[in-house]
Amino acid sequence: MIWGHLQVLAALTIVPAAFQIVGPKSGPVNYYSVVAENGVTFVRSRYTPGLKTAVVGWQTPDADRRRVKRVRWTWRAQALPKNGDECVADRADSAAVVYVSFKRGLRYYTLKYVWSAVGKVGAICDRKRNPFVAQDTIVLESGGPTGVWKSVDLDLAADLRGRQPFAARDRLAAELSCARERSRGCGRCS
Repeated sequence: MIWGHLQVLAALTIVPAAFQIVGPKSGPVNYYSVVAENGVTFVRSRYTPGLKTAVVGWQTPDADRRRVKRVRWTWRAQALPKNGDECVADRADSAAVVYVSFKRGLRYYTLKYVWSAVGKVGAICDRKRNPFVAQDTIVLESGGPTGVWKSVDLDLAADLRGRQPFAARDRLAAELSCARERSRGCGRCS
C-alpha cells in the first residue's frame, strides 16, 4: 500500500513522513516506508506473507477536529490478493485499507475504506458493534487495473449521516490510518 499527501482540510495537507506506526494496533515489523517516485512522495507497504498487520496513522490536532469535513487521498494497488473480499469472512483481504477513526467517551468509531480484489463497490460489511467499538467496512474500489492511481474525495458528514451509531457524532476525524492486512498486494494512499 502506498500513500502520498492526504488532505483533511483545505488548509491542512498531511505529508507522508507525518504518518507513524500505531504501536498498540501493529505487529512488531513496520513494512511501511516513505518513498519518492516520479517526483511524488508517498508511503509504500512491502508486506510479506506471515507478518502481523502493521498500521501507520496520523492524528488530527485537537484544534482542527471539529473542522474536518472532507478527506481526500490517492491510492493504487500494485497487486490484488487472490479472491480477496472484506465482505466474506474466510477471504477477508484487500489491496489497500484506509481507516477514518474518532472517539467519543469510551467508544471508538471507525470507517474502514477498502480496495477489494472482487468485492462489490459500495458494499458495507463486517459491522462491529460493542460498548467500546463501532466499525463499518466500506468497499470503495474493486479489481483492477493495478498500478493506476485513483483519487478518493469523501464528504465525511454525508458518509456518516444515517449510519447508526455514527450519525450524531460531533468529532469526525481524530485519526487517519492506513493498513495492509494479510495480503500480498500493495497500494498507495496520498
